[in-house]
Amino acid sequence: MVIYRPETALQQVLHALRNVPGFVGLSARRKLARRYGKRAVADFDTRLRQIGPGDAVVDVGANVGLFTARLADTGAEVHAWEPDPYAFDRLTNRFSGVANVHLHNAAVAQRPGRLRLARKAAFNRDPGRYSTASSIYFAPEVGGDSIEVDVVAFDEALARCKAPVKLVKMDIEGAEFDILTSIFADPAACPAEALYVETHEMLDPAKIPLIDRLRAEAESLPRPVVNLYWP
Repeated sequence: MVIYRPETALQQVLHALRNVPGFVGLSARRKLARRYGKRAVADFDTRLRQIGPGDAVVDVGANVGLFTARLADTGAEVHAWEPDPYAFDRLTNRFSGVANVHLHNAAVAQRPGRLRLARKAAFNRDPGRYSTASSIYFAPEVGGDSIEVDVVAFDEALARCKAPVKLVKMDIEGAEFDILTSIFADPAACPAEALYVETHEMLDPAKIPLIDRLRAEAESLPRPVVNLYWP
């Protein structure tokens, strides 16, 4: 259950402006999301302290492993999923020999298959910075390249865990929309206790009503805990 409400006068103004059409509304949403994102990180930190050996956690969209490392420090079995070969090489180098970290070189989506992973135009100039924005959902920018990658279904990714899934961190650049729709259609079927998901409706404003609806539904959902304010 995740209930975030404006805590300051500024947040109340941003909350009131978030549905204004055009730039004003989108700007208010971004500013409010940054403030709620700080709460989400604090909630994540609290939950992380409750996880340990014998548990499983999943990092979907691990990139080079910033949060994979934090998850690994709990002693839980960590399953980290990353489709981009550049980021996966760095992930492999970082966690080679770490017994409780299991790396998977594939994207995660609602359905399995093979898809094109689009990179930002600036990737070739600075892959260390721009590998975080690679996406199987959004088209590449002008000048960006794309590569074909394996895609594993979200249910299968969780099924690979051999222990109770205590937490999922998800940052998959738009592929979360279909996964979240499926989870909220049948929350009891989701084996994870908690999910912290970065949503990308600002890049696809047509998805704003969907995310608003799911955030409202999350407020009365006892399990799984679904936090849609991950920054």
